[in-house]
Amino acid sequence: MKKLSVIVTTRNEAANIANCLHSFDEVKDDVELIVVDNSSTDDTKAIAAGLGAVVLNQGPERCAQRNLGWRTAGAEWVLVLDADMIVPPQTVSEIISLVEDGVNPVDAYWIPEIRVGGGIRVKARNFERSFYDGTWIDALRLFRRTVLEKTGGYDENLVAAFEDWDLDIRVLALGVKCEVLKNSLIH
Repeated sequence: MKKLSVIVTTRNEAANIANCLHSFDEVKDDVELIVVDNSSTDDTKAIAAGLGAVVLNQGPERCAQRNLGWRTAGAEWVLVLDADMIVPPQTVSEIISLVEDGVNPVDAYWIPEIRVGGGIRVKARNFERSFYDGTWIDALRLFRRTVLEKTGGYDENLVAAFEDWDLDIRVLALGVKCEVLKNSLIH
């Protein structure tokens, strides 16, 4: 059985999906990759399938895609990513170590995000994001599956990207133990 299910939502992400999925090349025996596409018209699905991902189709919103992904997932732990995210090797190692730990008391994790690129806007955005670590604004990304089951997952009535924040608020209301990973992902 896989230790971690990685859920990636897509729509016309041919330019990004390979970089995201390649994040898990070194641990592919331990990770189940699930791409939930929203009727892409580019090569997103073919690229994902070629990289070993299970490819599903669901829409119209990310909430429905993410819910189908985690409900299909076979692992105890679920990592929810956007297609334009890259998980560096040290972050993947930290995640795998946490999900392998049979006595880990934490049920969900925030993963700090780093923006890449040049210029003052990127530097300002990274500085700003550093204040959000461990808050619902940062959005939980790594969950014990039972947490998603208790909350019912993402609220499919929400649109416009507030589903992450809503889920965080509902997870925290359950009294679930949440922490911030030491390492970051690139977004």
